[in-house]
Amino acid sequence: MEDFHKYFCCCARRVGTMFFLLEKRDGTPIVVAGPCWPFCTFVTVPLIIVLSGLVAYFIVLEPEIGLPWWFSVVYFSIVATVLLVLFFVSCRDPGLLERVTDEEGVPSEFIEKNDMMSPIQPPINSLT
Repeated sequence: MEDFHKYFCCCARRVGTMFFLLEKRDGTPIVVAGPCWPFCTFVTVPLIIVLSGLVAYFIVLEPEIGLPWWFSVVYFSIVATVLLVLFFVSCRDPGLLERVTDEEGVPSEFIEKNDMMSPIQPPINSLT
């Protein structure tokens, strides 16, 4: 699988298991491919295109069925919207954050402990 990524993502910057395919000048990712991008590219998208193409050929564009002309416009716009939304979901920035390993890098309001964070323990008398 590593060779597969090496050949198809040769110009992409790799961060963990993500591939940044397109970035702004400051390094902010615009188009990101996750670790399962081959499945999306070679299984999900062809399934959508082939099945919707078969439905279009045998049902939507068939003149003997007698569907109104606007039905094909609605059908193809829905298929295009599905493919566009699939691209946006699978290739947008997932909001990766830098790993902070020390407590100095984390704001103090996240570190403060209060009585709501303590574990729930049953009273000692109820155990007997």
